[in-house]
Amino acid sequence: MLPLPVSHKPSSLLTPLRNGLLGSKYYTSHLNQTEVGKILLYLNFDMVSKGYFGVFDGDGSTHGLAAPPGSEVIERLFVNDLTSKGLTVTPVALAGSSDYASFMDTLKKPIGGLHTGAGVAEDPCYHQACDDYTNPNSTVLTINAKA
Repeated sequence: MLPLPVSHKPSSLLTPLRNGLLGSKYYTSHLNQTEVGKILLYLNFDMVSKGYFGVFDGDGSTHGLAAPPGSEVIERLFVNDLTSKGLTVTPVALAGSSDYASFMDTLKKPIGGLHTGAGVAEDPCYHQACDDYTNPNSTVLTINAKA
């Protein structure tokens, strides 16, 4: 395994996802080549405290759409970690519905991430008044945070 870089610059994009990924689209379209060159990859952690243990299908082997080269390595690292804990992993389709899409499509950067599903099947409080700080499953959230 390669050593982690000594210095890094974490970033976070808080965007109105339901309004067209405006923040990530703006961010990625306004970077100059030097700034793009400093981005190694993009990791997306969206809805990670209820439901199944989902890993982005970076190599496209399940859902048919592969992300840029390197994404398969990110997928393998997450899958190996979760399965080593005895968990069943669900491959997540790259549907373009989260901030990763701009990094994948516009910048052609490797992407990866974790996802535990959305909707009432995984979380009865999804987009409901009960979807507040008391709603997360702390065990699922902790497992994903440590992955």
